[in-house]
Amino acid sequence: MRFLLESVKGSAGLLPRYDFVYPFIEAVRFHNWQCGEEIDEAVFLECPKSGYLATNCIPVGSVEFCLDWYRRMSVYAIPPLNIPEFLDPLVRRRVFRTNDLAADGTKYFGKSMTVIKSEKNGWYTDYHGSEPMLFANEVKNICSEWRLFVCDGEILGLKCYAGQAFVPPDKKYCETVVNAVDKNGGFRAYTLDVLVLENGDTDILELHDFFACGLYGFSDPAAIRKMAILTQRRLLGRL
Repeated sequence: MRFLLESVKGSAGLLPRYDFVYPFIEAVRFHNWQCGEEIDEAVFLECPKSGYLATNCIPVGSVEFCLDWYRRMSVYAIPPLNIPEFLDPLVRRRVFRTNDLAADGTKYFGKSMTVIKSEKNGWYTDYHGSEPMLFANEVKNICSEWRLFVCDGEILGLKCYAGQAFVPPDKKYCETVVNAVDKNGGFRAYTLDVLVLENGDTDILELHDFFACGLYGFSDPAAIRKMAILTQRRLLGRL
C-alpha cells in the first residue's frame, strides 16, 4: 500500500503537515519490518497527484486533502456518519433531523448530514435551511469526551480528548453501541465518540470515518494500517 501523507515544504524537503500523520509512517515501517520486505510506502505530497490515483493508495491528512483525492477517484459525495438512525434507540438525549427547526427556547447543536466539517455545524435556537441537519439537545455538565477506535466489531483503543481523563465511559454501554453498529451499519472501521455526564451516564456523540478523525495519541501501527485500508475500500465500493 501507498500512504499519501499531506505535507508542506520545509528546509529539509517535504514534511508532514499534521502530527497525526506520523503514526502512519510508523505503521509503514512496522508492516515492512513484520513482512521482511518493502511492501508499504509513505509518500509525501503537498496535494493529490495523478500518478497516485490508484486503489492501492490511501490519502492521509486533512479532510479537504482526503476528499480531494476521493473526488479524483470519482467518489464525489462522502457524507458524515454523525449518529446513524439505527442508533437512535440507544441515544440518551433527544436527537432529530430536520431542515426546519422552530425556536422553543432550547439551544441545539446541529451538524450537516451531507458535508463533513460543514461551516453550518454549530449551536442553534432555530434553523431554516436547504439541507437537513442532525440536532441534539444541549447537554450540560459534561465530565469527559472519549474517542473509541473500532475495527470489525472490536474496540481497539480508547482516548480521552476533552474533560477529565479519570472519568471513563461505561464499558457495557459502549459495547452495546458497537454491537449495534456491527449488526446494522456495515462499517468495519470507524471511530465512536461518546461523552460522560456528571451523573455518570454515557451517551453517543457521533461516529466518524477513519480518514476524517484525529488519533489523539492512538498509535497501534497494525490497527492504524488495517483501519485505513478498510475505510478506503468501503469508500471506493470495494468491500
